[in-house]
Amino acid sequence: MNAVYVQNVSLSYGDQSILSKVTCAVEKGEFFAVIGPNGAGKTTLLRLMAGLMVPTAGTLRIMEKPLKSYNRKDFARRVAVVPQEVPFDLPFKVGETVLLGRSPHLGLWEMENSRDWDLAREAMRTMDVSHLAARRLSQLSGGERQRVFIARAICQKPDLLLLDEPTASLDPAHQVKIMDLMARLCKEQGITVVMVSHELNLVAMYADRLLLLNRGNQAGLGVPKNVLTRELLEKCYGCGIIVEENPLGQVPLVLPVPEKFKASQ
Repeated sequence: MNAVYVQNVSLSYGDQSILSKVTCAVEKGEFFAVIGPNGAGKTTLLRLMAGLMVPTAGTLRIMEKPLKSYNRKDFARRVAVVPQEVPFDLPFKVGETVLLGRSPHLGLWEMENSRDWDLAREAMRTMDVSHLAARRLSQLSGGERQRVFIARAICQKPDLLLLDEPTASLDPAHQVKIMDLMARLCKEQGITVVMVSHELNLVAMYADRLLLLNRGNQAGLGVPKNVLTRELLEKCYGCGIIVEENPLGQVPLVLPVPEKFKASQ
């Protein structure tokens, strides 16, 4: 079963093309990462998958159904989104914010029950934010807020989890913890994860497949070792790249080459 199906999807603003004929299918339970340089169209593609934008051409289905066939609540039950820039000015405490993940599963005037609170507490423990439960979002660092919104998404218990650079503001320990968690969600719960990331070495170690975008065009699709090649990365990123075998496993290790070392290559 395809959790996400994208066929020849394009998006334009007037004469400006943002995405051009992107095609990929993400299987249920797959850990799928979208990579590419700044301005490649990664976030745009994720927003299309989240139903926040409408493509100007092509086909996009979520869980085998066209996006337009979902009502807002049904879609929210199945798809959770963690944006790149999470809000800090919401008038909620951390515990309340995480509990909002249960909202799509509640009736019109239905209140959260003990199971909802248990799921919220479990999500906070998972993301190491339990000690922040009584703090307001405005009192948190960027990395702490990011973990809170990932906890909210986990509390939602979705079938599909869409994340835009979830590790960007985190220290290495929390980066690895989040990637470990995403891999477990895929393997143990069958949740599909689609993640936009600039962390090439992290996604190489965790993602089942990668989609490489460059200037709105599809430049590569496949397992990490087939996408993270020196020739392809140098073409897309426009800088010197070294690709070696990662000593931690049979995946590529990507190193950008600083200007001062280019003469010695």
